[in-house]
Amino acid sequence: MKKTKLLFLSALLFLCISCNFKESTCVNRTKYDISAVFDSTNLVLNCQMKVKWCNNSSVPVQEIPFRFLQDSTNATLKEVLINNMPVEVNYASGEKEGFDGFTLKLNKPLANNKNIDINISFATIENSYYPKSDMILFDDFFPVMAYFENGKFIPQYQVHADYSVDIAFPEDFKIATTGMVTTETNKNGMTVVRTSAKEVPFYGMALFKNVNIAETTVNDILIRSYYYDGDEKWGKKFLEYAEDIVQFYIDTLGFYPQPVLSLIPGYIKARGGWPVCPNIVGIHRGFVNKYTEEEAIAHTHWITAHEIGHEYWGFNYVLEPLDYPTWFGIGMGICTDRLYSMSRNLDKDYKDFLKSYPEGVSKGYNTT
Repeated sequence: MKKTKLLFLSALLFLCISCNFKESTCVNRTKYDISAVFDSTNLVLNCQMKVKWCNNSSVPVQEIPFRFLQDSTNATLKEVLINNMPVEVNYASGEKEGFDGFTLKLNKPLANNKNIDINISFATIENSYYPKSDMILFDDFFPVMAYFENGKFIPQYQVHADYSVDIAFPEDFKIATTGMVTTETNKNGMTVVRTSAKEVPFYGMALFKNVNIAETTVNDILIRSYYYDGDEKWGKKFLEYAEDIVQFYIDTLGFYPQPVLSLIPGYIKARGGWPVCPNIVGIHRGFVNKYTEEEAIAHTHWITAHEIGHEYWGFNYVLEPLDYPTWFGIGMGICTDRLYSMSRNLDKDYKDFLKSYPEGVSKGYNTT
């Protein structure tokens, strides 16, 4: 009898522990499921987005803020549902609330370790600042949930999340995305790609007309270089550089953070490059007219190493405010590209960068 009772109590204890463990299990990263259709006539993305989110703090949550840089008016936000029920939407502005976007007011507080499904229907305009009509950027196109830590939302911070994004666009376009393309189909003049990205702070894409693509792989990492007619020489050089740079970073740092990397053309002016969005870097093409052939080769080799370095840290990969002083991101990018440049005997004069640091000190930035 005592043995039976002991076994019963042991089983009950195990069951309670198991239930408790199951109850306390909360998804660490937010999951975004987005379906987007590109309207090439109006240069608009029409999107449906589902976000699965879990309150992993001990504090009940009543309001959830989303950063939405494209437009913080209901002209682009069509419908919002939480667990298939409408909720109150309050629009926010940088001047008043400290961020541009909106806040969802839940019908009842979300308790600890409870999940919700958020469905948002919206439209997004293209980034009009890019001067070449053959390339359309959607590098920050959807509402992003604010960073959540210790029971508090911090709207200015970035959130690492997992993304599943389906994109439909006319067949005469090609695409570069943050996500790895897992399937591609064509129907009724439209191309539909299914993409996946894990542990990235947000998701972006670029759509191109009349573009060529060269690609290679390094340690199972897909690298693609996009270039226009007449730019084949440099488009293929960037691919060659990127292949060597990624392998060097893997050998030196021990890993590369993502399975896909795309290099795209930038401005026709000599402005270096920029990290477009996670897994996409841009190289401006004005160096062709600014430098001699020898200088152009040295510059493009270095700037490619610098921009790929930002895939580790700096813009897009540091949980700091989106408007944080760029000395940290620039500094770490320079530190990384310097390792590569020294290993390849690239002659790069870094003196021009030094002025940023005394200026930062003079402005009172904490550069420690």
